[in-house]
Amino acid sequence: GVERFLCISAAQRDVLVRSGMPAERLVVKHNFVPDPGPVRSGGGDHVLYLGRLAEPKGVRLLMAAWDVLAARGGAGVPLVIAGAGPLDREVAAWAADRDDVRYVGLYDPEQCREAVARAVAVVAPSLSLETFGLVVAEAMAAGVPAVAAGHGAFVELVEDGVTGLLHRPGDPASLASRIREVATDPARSREMGRAARLRYEQAFSPAVGLERLVEEYRAAIAGRTESMGGST
Repeated sequence: GVERFLCISAAQRDVLVRSGMPAERLVVKHNFVPDPGPVRSGGGDHVLYLGRLAEPKGVRLLMAAWDVLAARGGAGVPLVIAGAGPLDREVAAWAADRDDVRYVGLYDPEQCREAVARAVAVVAPSLSLETFGLVVAEAMAAGVPAVAAGHGAFVELVEDGVTGLLHRPGDPASLASRIREVATDPARSREMGRAARLRYEQAFSPAVGLERLVEEYRAAIAGRTESMGGST
């Protein structure tokens, strides 16, 4: 009895089609995120990881990549890790006594918005195939580029080299290279941040998201009406 299912990304739709759901009833309607208010000014002062501290999120990959960066002279700005999870003790021990890493634990919503707005880039190195990637959309809303794994929904959210950078999934050297690329080039970071904000306004803002949701409801109603008319 369902006329259509709304998928939050093409990546999610692909999974559902492969699982046997009817492709003709599955349409993509991305999530939207609130406008955070503060938008980054300047080039930012840290690289930010904001999320669950768990293996599937690529936390160990990020630590390995940051060690690669440190061995090559660093990124020029510190890494801030905000979050909690099964790896929090491991992260805290790794970050201890380092000048280039700050583990800050859980942030409240206001602290999250402030940390994103002050970031050179937000890092999303997930090993798993994300079906959306909320933190990437939140970064774009704040005018901040993301460095994200080049798989799952991230490839829909991030236009590589324009609104952010994609790295080879699971590859610490690739992640390190992409972080260094954006962190050591403030002008490019600002340019990508402006493009990211424009992408947010055009695709992931509440006004656009609600408009597209209404469109899908109208299309579903029209489809049901046609179906009922054809059966009588």
